[in-house]
Amino acid sequence: DNRYRPSSWRTIRTAQKHWVSVADRYSWHILILDDDPERGGKLAAYALYLADDTSVVFSTIEDYIWGLCQWQVLQRNADPRLGVLHWESFMASIKVLTWVPHEPRAEVPLEVITALLESLDVTVFEEAQFKLFILILLFTFSRSECPCPKTFEGEEGFSTRKHWTVRDI
Repeated sequence: DNRYRPSSWRTIRTAQKHWVSVADRYSWHILILDDDPERGGKLAAYALYLADDTSVVFSTIEDYIWGLCQWQVLQRNADPRLGVLHWESFMASIKVLTWVPHEPRAEVPLEVITALLESLDVTVFEEAQFKLFILILLFTFSRSECPCPKTFEGEEGFSTRKHWTVRDI
């Protein structure tokens, strides 16, 4: 289980929480045992439960199913998808029902960016650095996925191997 990144663990934990809701609804055990003849039906019920929530799009449903299956494997059970006939066809139908084309990020109005840049004091080191950073993002059309750390410390914290540094600029 050490092979998973923090984002994968978040997916696994969230998927497992949703699964507990489904298992409670139908009075099922939270483990889908290897010899359970209804394991495919239980997994399909989980997918339909997720599809009923219209705020959850297909890519998230797919991730949660992966997360649930990984959680089951971590409990020393086989991946519940194994041996389920036509699982790919079933998931294709879920995809049709829940597909939402990705929308572009909302653009920050140029007036807002201009006002922010004008409010920064270039004699203050941190504000000057922030101003440069905003200008780089603006003129490179970079998005929020740019190589910046999510946190200061921890597994998703700053790393010179993965994130922007002065030498990159």
